Amino acid sequence: MEDIKVQKRDVNCTKAEEKEILGQGLVKGVIFGKDLPSTAIFINIRKKHLHQGSIFSMKLGNKKLTVTANQIQRDPVRRNIIHVSFLNVAKGQKTTIEVPLNIIGEVEGEGVIQSLRDSVQVNGELSDIPESFTIDISGLDMNETLTLNDIDLPSGLTWEEDDLNQVVAKCNPPQLEIVEEPEIEEAEEVIAGAEEAAEEAIEEEEVKKAG
Repeated sequence: MEDIKVQKRDVNCTKAEEKEILGQGLVKGVIFGKDLPSTAIFINIRKKHLHQGSIFSMKLGNKKLTVTANQIQRDPVRRNIIHVSFLNVAKGQKTTIEVPLNIIGEVEGEGVIQSLRDSVQVNGELSDIPESFTIDISGLDMNETLTLNDIDLPSGLTWEEDDLNQVVAKCNPPQLEIVEEPEIEEAEEVIAGAEEAAEEAIEEEEVKKAG
């Protein structure tokens, strides 16, 4: 579990003060949860693989917290992270987390892998939840699929999914590239145009000789 550095944020600070802090590479955030009042913070997310469901440990004052990224807001244009909401989860408390799927391996032959899910939802204690689930597609044959049932769920976790037969990856046949041939009518028009130009050139030459 990664540590993430935070500092309390004064919500009454001036725009200039806030801009100076954000210029240091920090982003705004908030921490909330059971037995913890909502606390505004600045977060250092440099070199952090941050996504919804990410689990971190952080120190807030004298408290050592285990948190998960509950909501991430991005700039609508630049797409950089501008605000993160963290949920503090007490030891022994279970919560629902969205966990990324990581596909590895290569299929034999010309099959093309189609990924249909980027993440899945599970419930459990944060200490039992992995950073990601890895799916090996090496054994897939053409038109075969992998479903949620094919993912080995660690002990202590339960699914928060409605349909465990839902397909997460599929091996599709390769798509043939269709090369469009020029239409016969277009070709005939080009030939006719060339012949007409040649005839005009001959006529002009004959006119010159006659003159």
